[in-house]
Amino acid sequence: MPAGKPLSLRESHRAHTRSRIQDAARETFFERGYHETTIDEIAQAAGVSRSTLYLYFPDKPDMLAHIAEAYGDALCKVVGRLPSPNPSRAEIGVWVGELARFIADDRTPAILITHLSERVDAPVAVSQIGERLIEALAARLPAFAAALNTSGVQDIARAWALVVMRDLGWACLQAARDDGKGLGASLLIVAGDLLEHFIKKNDKWKTA
Repeated sequence: MPAGKPLSLRESHRAHTRSRIQDAARETFFERGYHETTIDEIAQAAGVSRSTLYLYFPDKPDMLAHIAEAYGDALCKVVGRLPSPNPSRAEIGVWVGELARFIADDRTPAILITHLSERVDAPVAVSQIGERLIEALAARLPAFAAALNTSGVQDIARAWALVVMRDLGWACLQAARDDGKGLGASLLIVAGDLLEHFIKKNDKWKTA
C-alpha cells in the first residue's frame, strides 16, 4: 500500500481486530501465565471466535512474538535517547528516570517478558529482546559494543552487560511498584551507578 494512503473500511476493521486479539493475549498471558493460557481464553477475552483468532495468529508463540516485537521497538526508542558515547552521571540519572517512567506507564509487557526471560525454556521471542537491547545500547555506548565483539574479552564484557541490563530492569519495575519512591527510587540510583561504572570500564574491554 502506498505510504500515506488511508486504510479502507475493511482494512481498518482487520487492523482493529488484530490489535484487540493481541491486547487480549497480552493481558491474559500476564494474568494467567503464558504457558497456562489457552487459545480459547484469548479468543473469549478478545470477543472473537476461535476460528477468527486463527485468521490473524496461528498460535500462541506468534502472538507472543508480536507482543515482544512491539515492546522491543518501544524500548529501543527509549535506549536511543541515551546520551552517547560517554554520558555524565547526571545524564545517566535523567535517562534511567525516563526508562523507569516508560516501564511504569505500561508495566504489563515488562513484567510478562521479565518473568518469561527467567525461565530455562524462555520463548525465542523473549530471548531476542535481550539481544535487541544489547544491540541498541551498543549503538550508543562503546562498553556495550564490546559485548558484541569477537575478542577474548567478549565473555566478561557480555556478562557485565547482561548484569547491568537485568539490574536496570529490576530497579525500574520496583520503582514502578513503589511509584518512584522509597526503595524503588534508591534502586534507580544504584542502577545508575552500576551503569556508570560499566561505561567507565570501557578501556578494560579493549584488546591490544
